[in-house]
This record gives sequence, C-alpha cells and structure tokens, in this order.
Amino acid sequence: MAKESIFRQIISLGVTGDLTVTDVKHVRVTNFGAIMGAIMLSLWVPIALASNETLTAVENSLAVFTFLFVLTLNSRFRHQVAASLLLATCHFQLIWALAFFGISSGSLLYYPILLIAPYVAFRRQSRRVAHGFAVYAGLAMLFFIVFRERFPTNVFLMDVRQQEIMNSAIALTGLLLVVAVFMNMVDETEDALNRETARANALLLNVLPSFIAERLKAAPDKTIADRHQQVTVLFADIVGFTPLSARLSAVKTVEVLNEIFTTFDEICERAGVEKIRTIGDGYMVASGAPISREDHAEAMVRVAIEIRDYMNSRPTDVPLSVRIGLNSGEVVAGIVGISRFHYDVWGDVVNVAARMEALGEPGRIQIARATWERIHDKFPCESRGRIVVKGKGEMETWFVS
Repeated sequence: MAKESIFRQIISLGVTGDLTVTDVKHVRVTNFGAIMGAIMLSLWVPIALASNETLTAVENSLAVFTFLFVLTLNSRFRHQVAASLLLATCHFQLIWALAFFGISSGSLLYYPILLIAPYVAFRRQSRRVAHGFAVYAGLAMLFFIVFRERFPTNVFLMDVRQQEIMNSAIALTGLLLVVAVFMNMVDETEDALNRETARANALLLNVLPSFIAERLKAAPDKTIADRHQQVTVLFADIVGFTPLSARLSAVKTVEVLNEIFTTFDEICERAGVEKIRTIGDGYMVASGAPISREDHAEAMVRVAIEIRDYMNSRPTDVPLSVRIGLNSGEVVAGIVGISRFHYDVWGDVVNVAARMEALGEPGRIQIARATWERIHDKFPCESRGRIVVKGKGEMETWFVS
C-alpha cells in the first residue's frame, strides 16, 4: 500500500487543483513516461559498461537524469516543457540505438509508442506540438526502414537475436503499460466527470422540478413556459417570526427557519406537490404544475392541514404559528433568470392565494371559492363570509377546519 501511495505521488507531481481532469491525465502520463524511460535505460547502463561501451553507458546515464528532470519540470508546473523534453529525449535515444545497433536489433518497435505518446502527453491546447512530434516519429521510422542497410549491426553482451528479443519485449511491455496507464486514467477521468455530472444534476434538481430539469438539459437554449388550467397554489407565512428573529441570534434564527422549512419540504415531497420558493419567512407551493393532476386541490389542502398541524405541535420554546392561503385555477409556469434561474408560476390565481394568506388568521387555512368548490365535499369548511380583497373587491372565503 505504501509503495502504491509513493508511486501515485510521483506520477501526480505537478497536479494542482486548477487543472481539469483531462489535463491531470496528461500530466500523469508524462510523469509515468519519464519513470518508465529512466527504468528502461538504467537496465542498459550495466550492459554497456560490461561491453566496454563507455560512451553509450554515459549517454544512457545522462538520458536517465534527463527523464528525472522531466519530473522536476512537471513538479514546477512547466507541463508543456516537460512533455517536450520527454519526447525529445526518447527520440534522441531511439536514433542513437538504431544508429548504433542497426534495425535488426528490434529498436524500431519503440516508434509505435512515440506515435501515440504525443497525444497522451500534451494537453489539447498543445495539439499542434503533439502533431509535430507524431509526424516526426512517423518520418523517422520510415527513414530507418528505407535506409536500414546503411546502419551496421552492433552488439553488446548478447547476439543480434537476443538483442532483438530483449528490445521487442521491452517495447511491447512499454506500449502495453502506456496504454494500460492511459486507459486507467481515462477511466478515472470518466469517473470524475460522472461524479461532477451527478453533483450538477443533484444541484439542478434542488433548484428545479425533475420534469423541468430534464427539459432544460435536453434543450438548454429553449424557453420553458407552460399554461396549466388546473393548479392550486398555497402560500404560508410564519406568524411572528420577524419580531422573534430580532431577539434571537443569527445562528438560532437560521436554525429555526431551516427546521421549519425542511419539514415543509418533506411534507410537500411526500404529497407530490412542488415547492416553488421561499420568500423570507414565507413559503409557496403549487399542485398541478409542472405535472398535471386531477386531485391538485385535495392534495394541497392535505399539505396545508399537515403544515398547520405541525406548526401547532412544535415545541413552545420558540412559539410560532402559520397563516395559510389557497386558491385554484389557471396559471402560467416557466423558468426565469440566467445565472440564478428558478421555476415560478404567475397569474391571478397566485395573487389571490397570496391575499388569502395575508388576510387569513394565525393557525388557520383560508381558501377562495375556486378551491372550496373542489374540496368542500371532502374536507369540513367554515364560511368566513365576504372579505375585501385588494384589487378584487369583496370575495367569499372559507376556513378549512
């Protein structure tokens, strides 16, 4: 576990929080390539020394230090320079190997790695540089194939066949490791993106109804607006909260309001009605929008009763009651805003529901005629008579018992 942790720390050199998940993948691949290059060349140093090839041993040793310097560059956030140095060193080493060993050594098999490496080492912003390294790798490979006879075969402690087998095995292993590491990082990137997508979707669902959120994701540039014929709107206001909040600490004020509204949210969720918004210590709900339902008024009255009963049964250390108003009818609903958009409903029904709440009594549920006509045979109602409603004149209202 400790070794794995150290390895991941090394390949994560230069990874910072401001990098995208895709950029992190490129930095880690560059670090991994530098580690693999240093390890593979280190294997050839003792072979060269044993064959009295001091120059080759020195050259390979310098290349090992160059690969390690790539890690240093990445740790100092010089990502593009690090990737360029890594690939340049690999090309130089391969040219040296082919010129010295000849094409029969199997060193040519390293070129497929160098064809792929630029695209996994460089970020998208450096795609032209990646193309350049890939084209160079292709041309160099073609050159050595065409002029293969011009490079005589040289050997160290092993014959040509053994050299070819060793280089082929190392090249194949290196290619498989690069692909394996890259695919693992692709999987990690996809997992990270999936987690971010899930988090974004969860946040979206906290802001918008699920049905509306799906429409918004499917057509983000399209205006979402609907007319609903049968909707019941509820307004609830916590009576006495404003003067009470002046006496409570800020923390206590928010705790009380959060406890109340969280319970309201749970009640609405169980009933399948849609919370529209909170307005200070006020609470607005719609039933029948965005998804129509035949029992919109009945469902909303049940919600109102549950909210009222909950407020009446709360502990008395912070005594509060609620005033509730309902109205039913046609509304227009849709999304407004850009940076902080929200789902809202508009219309005369909404205005009257707000008046029912404002002109109601603490601990009681006041409804307009449109709601009463839909629920009076299912819930006991008490006529309040006619009251004056601003902008509407006299209206007959009822209290739900």
